[in-house]
Amino acid sequence: MARTLQTIWCDDVRVEAGNKISLMGVYGGEMLVPAFPFTIEKLCLSCKSSTDIKKPFKQLKLVVSKDKTIMAEVEMSEMESQQVAPVEHIKNGANIMSVQSLIILRQIVIDSPAIFRVKLISETGEVKGHGLRVGLAQQPSI
Repeated sequence: MARTLQTIWCDDVRVEAGNKISLMGVYGGEMLVPAFPFTIEKLCLSCKSSTDIKKPFKQLKLVVSKDKTIMAEVEMSEMESQQVAPVEHIKNGANIMSVQSLIILRQIVIDSPAIFRVKLISETGEVKGHGLRVGLAQQPSI
């Protein structure tokens, strides 16, 4: 099984009772803003990194960037990834280990259309997640 990275971009993330995660204001790949420059007060990212249970992560690093600027890096060593009690489940007959990560970015100034990207870097290489495009909303014609 190839390693995977599932990403969801949203306005807010809440950890609830019973180990539930609530995502508010989920984006479908594009955020439209009324004008540039625009300040995003809070942008959240839910990442689920998965691998075969027989090939656990020895290194796990998530890198979030806006265009070519790195906005956040989250890194876990092999010891840390073992301590987070990864979730095990079965998918297409394979035992899968998943690690959930929540990343919150604050006060991001966007001067022009931009693309947020996220990638998982592990000892076996890179996996890209879904990005978020920021564009200008169409103004209604009068």
